[in-house]
Amino acid sequence: MFPLKNQKYIIMWWGINMFEEIDHTADLALQVRAKNIEELFTEAARGMFYLMFDEDTKKNKSRELKIQLDSFSLENLLVDFLNELLYISDKDDLALNDLKIKIINNKKKLLKSTINLIKNANKKTAIKAATYHNLKIRQKGNYYQVQITFDI
Repeated sequence: MFPLKNQKYIIMWWGINMFEEIDHTADLALQVRAKNIEELFTEAARGMFYLMFDEDTKKNKSRELKIQLDSFSLENLLVDFLNELLYISDKDDLALNDLKIKIINNKKKLLKSTINLIKNANKKTAIKAATYHNLKIRQKGNYYQVQITFDI
């Protein structure tokens, strides 16, 4: 993982996978890129939690949860997934420690995820919701890309 800090922008990348904070008038936004859909969802979740919590969050007791969601589109599935993570995080004051995602991309999109969360996280930004504003998952060459806007 290589963080780059350029004034207010933060870019995190692991090979081709990355998320980058981008300018937005009133809310927060991320540009996310990954080599496949599962990793795109993973990077989107990591990016959202990176915006919400301090990096020095103490790794106290962890808790593992399983999530299963379905939707008619990958964009809806992404927003539903991020908002489910927000709900779980807000309800019990938890931060993301690790996650694994499997997506079945048929007519109906199915996501199965195992998430590992940690208690007593140091929250720096409250995100209310992931939104559909300018949301479109695109395949560009050998990677997928999406821009996500968060209501704060």
